[in-house]
Amino acid sequence: MWQFNICHEFRYGKIMYNQLDQYVGRSLKLYGEYCQGEAALFEQIVKPAETGKFLFMSNKDI
Repeated sequence: MWQFNICHEFRYGKIMYNQLDQYVGRSLKLYGEYCQGEAALFEQIVKPAETGKFLFMSNKDI
């Protein structure tokens, strides 16, 4: 049976992605990362203990 979603180990841990996705999936498959520049910037702004609070914020809170 064909599986659309596959899981691989990447820089930040395991990521499951759709292997038919032509942008994110292809980038992960070819380069092992996606938007690394944005991830690096986010690491400078957000401290490890703060990551959970951003999941529950709305646009008006930012």
